[in-house]
Amino acid sequence: MRHVKELTSYKIYCSRLCEQTYQKKLKHQEIIEDEVMESEVKYLEDFNQQKNIIKKLHDEIKSLNDNNNELKKQIDDHNAELVKGKRELEEMIEINRNMISTISLLEEESQRNNQRDIQQDRSTQKVLNGKEVREPVNTSQEIINKSSRAPRGKDSVESKKISIIGDETARGCASKLKTY
Repeated sequence: MRHVKELTSYKIYCSRLCEQTYQKKLKHQEIIEDEVMESEVKYLEDFNQQKNIIKKLHDEIKSLNDNNNELKKQIDDHNAELVKGKRELEEMIEINRNMISTISLLEEESQRNNQRDIQQDRSTQKVLNGKEVREPVNTSQEIINKSSRAPRGKDSVESKKISIIGDETARGCASKLKTY
């Protein structure tokens, strides 16, 4: 019986040891499960944070791409305006060149005409210096009119004072006479 008692005692001891081991195992398993759970929760939290960061970065990249596209469009529009302005400037430069060449041609023609006029004036002056030169009438010179158109009457002689503008002859300025 003693042997049975020892056996029973050993059995109880083994049973307690098993129970303790089982309890330790359960406790350890709970600790592991808690750690795993905490780790999973932490991992999920980190994952969600990373996901949110990635989403924000994606939105920011999309916004930057939109801004980049808008800037490209504005640059293209600005370049088109520059090309148009350059074309207009080139046209204006061409017009200015044409105007300058036209002005030069007109100046040359004017100088030739002036030379011709000077030569004609000289030849006219030479003719006038000949026998047919009329004497210029000075301002307020007294002229006796003996023309055939004078009214018939006494002697048909009238005395008039006339005012003559410029250096013209009496006959050439008859329409400009002013009688006093």
